[in-house]
Amino acid sequence: MSFVLVTGGAGYIGSHTVVELIQNGHQVVIVDNLSNSSYDSISRIEYLTRSKVPFHKVDLTDYSGLDAVFDQYEFKTVLHFAGLKAVGESARNPLKYHNNNVIGSINLLRTMQSHGCKSIIFSSSATVYGDVTRLEGQRIPIVETCPTQPTNPYGQTKLAVENTLRDVFAADQQWRIAILRYFNPIGAHSSGLLGENPHGVPDNLLPLIAQVASGRGKFSVFGTDYDSVDGTPIRDYVHVVDLAQGHVAALHHLDGLKEGTGICREWNLGTGTGSTVFEVHSSFERASNRKVPYTVATRRPGDVLNLTADVSRAATELGWRARLTVDKACDDLWLWTERHPSSGYQNVDGRVRLSSATGAIKVQIGAQGDIESITIGTQRLQGTRIQFKNLYGPAVRRTSNGFAVEYATDTTPIVYQFEFQSESRVCFTLYEIGAESLPRFEQVFEAVSEKYACSSSTFEIVDEMVET
Repeated sequence: MSFVLVTGGAGYIGSHTVVELIQNGHQVVIVDNLSNSSYDSISRIEYLTRSKVPFHKVDLTDYSGLDAVFDQYEFKTVLHFAGLKAVGESARNPLKYHNNNVIGSINLLRTMQSHGCKSIIFSSSATVYGDVTRLEGQRIPIVETCPTQPTNPYGQTKLAVENTLRDVFAADQQWRIAILRYFNPIGAHSSGLLGENPHGVPDNLLPLIAQVASGRGKFSVFGTDYDSVDGTPIRDYVHVVDLAQGHVAALHHLDGLKEGTGICREWNLGTGTGSTVFEVHSSFERASNRKVPYTVATRRPGDVLNLTADVSRAATELGWRARLTVDKACDDLWLWTERHPSSGYQNVDGRVRLSSATGAIKVQIGAQGDIESITIGTQRLQGTRIQFKNLYGPAVRRTSNGFAVEYATDTTPIVYQFEFQSESRVCFTLYEIGAESLPRFEQVFEAVSEKYACSSSTFEIVDEMVET
């Protein structure tokens, strides 16, 4: 059986792409070092797709670790998302970015070559174009043949990997290489279960607006004196699900080439339509039904009026066009934000989980050693039995101070989050949409407390998986 390897598959764009790949019939393996992503996203991928997804925590700068993954599977194609992506941080720490993004990519290509895998889709960026106003003539929308000149170390690392890929193809034209340059990814999965997980203050516009709408942080508009309808800069904002589908389209394009045919080509992924900062701000206020305060600041160095993609090449050659609007992206982002008020995924220990396919997890209750097994379709709590309806199966994962149980009914995703606040108190949070038919876990834990006197006991996760 051949697999698609997704590096950075636990991250923002990678996780959405894994869902689309599986829904299009591909077998996927994820490699991620979790440095700017969360293991939490993988359990969510599994029950969104009803599939078990092999995961390996490997840093691409670890050549031997990466090589060991390739020893276990036959990969037909690699989708390469893994990399650091904060423009501001790249300026402060360029060596970190070149080591991670460039050296990591070279290790990946070396490993692919040694294992006979010569098909890769690279997650590049419109930052490789730099400030197109430096060029004479009309350069908006931006075409793939536009001269590249990145203005920051992050963009330089993306261009360096692109150039390496072109060199690899020049030396061996059996390679199949798709370079996808996307513009401004926004939005989240429509379920509200996958989204962007920024650490600290977000670098991008919409996650920052969402944080401010939730009562955290400040939002500044940098410049209102541009030559646009409202004086603010114009960007091409593309829904993350559209981007994910663009990667699937690129994969199908590579798979459809004649035997022995190689390629190395760039495609822009955007909408072809620009939106101003104030237009996006207004759209998010509509979606959230909240006023999002802002302050006006002066332009930042390097900011330009307009960065909008020409997407005709992707439409003609890949058969792909973005179909989701900025309004839809704002709706989806607000759902994600409401369900994750602390900004993103929880801190998760990936050693303990249950896929939606098979298995159980052991939970020890205090020193008594009684075992609570959470199995597919049924919750057993040592004498308390509750039957669930229409369940495809739970995913169980550890959090920083407790655990979570996730379910999917025919139409509804549900997440129960448990936090052990003390020996006598178990606190839970319920995330659900219209799940009136499901029992509430207050009742379950009351039953457990009564039977086992949990007021004097401590709940403890046991690191052990049990096949059922």
